[in-house]
Amino acid sequence: MTRQTLGSAGLAEAMRALLLMRIRELSTGASLTRLAVSFAIALAILWMVIRPGDTERFWWVAISVFALKFLPVYCLTKGGETLRSELKEGTIEYLWTRQASKGSLYLAFYASSLLQVMVQVAGFLLALSLVAFARGVAVDFLDLSLLWVCGLGAAFAFTAIAIGVGAFSAKYVVFGLFYFSFVELGLGALPTGARGLAVSAHVKDVLTPVSYSELSAAFGALGGSLLAMAIISAVALLLGAFVFLRSVYSVGGDKEG
Repeated sequence: MTRQTLGSAGLAEAMRALLLMRIRELSTGASLTRLAVSFAIALAILWMVIRPGDTERFWWVAISVFALKFLPVYCLTKGGETLRSELKEGTIEYLWTRQASKGSLYLAFYASSLLQVMVQVAGFLLALSLVAFARGVAVDFLDLSLLWVCGLGAAFAFTAIAIGVGAFSAKYVVFGLFYFSFVELGLGALPTGARGLAVSAHVKDVLTPVSYSELSAAFGALGGSLLAMAIISAVALLLGAFVFLRSVYSVGGDKEG
């Protein structure tokens, strides 16, 4: 069996093991209850905030609150949890006995983190969509589709950044919030090319025209924005994998060196 075949097998085994563990964790009664409660709370808050027929308020909530604030903060603080939790619980010790390289393990951690993040993000997007229709907001399926695409695309990128931060430090929440403040709020607000480093800037480029019913402009920006988010995701994964490969971790503890 070639090294490439062994590497592919190791990646598949690591992915399967971590995803199965994550699915079992999300399927427990406690997890399902937490998801249901968070969904109900989101529905209740959105129902109170978005007035009947108030399209302007809906897009303010969807863009300024959800896409540009809640989504990055949630992903950046939650996404790095998988790697650190496996180190603390010792699960990674079992995974290291499988035919999987550290690079394969890192990608598997990303997939596991992404699954957890996506479940919650999809729940909030569903709550936004349901309230929009129930409140008679002037949005249609195409508008909401663009919101979903941008929201899920941003989650891919933010989770890649978060797990890289998790590989770098056990203080992933602190560093994640620092990244959000400096890059997303700081660089993303600059009227220069540096704003392209911020995922939020690309989300805004698509959703702002949608909020003004300028769908041609939104679709014109969609391809470039998704490509930029994919590039940011790839760079974050490469940098995070580099840190992970060069670091030594102690089971039940933090990075040793």
